[in-house]
This record gives sequence, C-alpha cells and structure tokens, in this order.
Amino acid sequence: MCQLVSEKDSGFSRAVLVEILESFDRLTADELGIDEPDRRGLAGSVQRWREALTRPSTRSIHPSDRGPDLSR
Repeated sequence: MCQLVSEKDSGFSRAVLVEILESFDRLTADELGIDEPDRRGLAGSVQRWREALTRPSTRSIHPSDRGPDLSR
C-alpha cells in the first residue's frame, strides 16, 4: 500500500506515517468516539501496522488488519 501511495503522492513519507501511528496511544476512547474495548483492539492493529512498516518486508498483513470484506 505504501508503494501505491508514494506513486500517487510524491510527498508521502513512510517515516512520517510511522510517527503518526506512534502517537495513537495518546488518543482516548472518547476522542475517537468509540468505547475502551474497541480502542484497545484498534491500538493492537495500529501497533501491528507500525511494526510492519518498520520491518524490511511488509508484504504480509495480519488477517485481522485486512478490514471488512467490501466485495459483497
């Protein structure tokens, strides 16, 4: 996905995206408009995204991070 974004947006920076994701933990459930269990679940996904972005190869995506199936 980062490759596709960088092809469309020459100003895209993977490092900046990682910094933004690192700030997620400062957000409260109220600020996100969700309940605390959902915020914790989302925080887990954000953590895996950060880890994937800082690994040399980011080809694999955790199944729970794929998002909803929109093909229906």
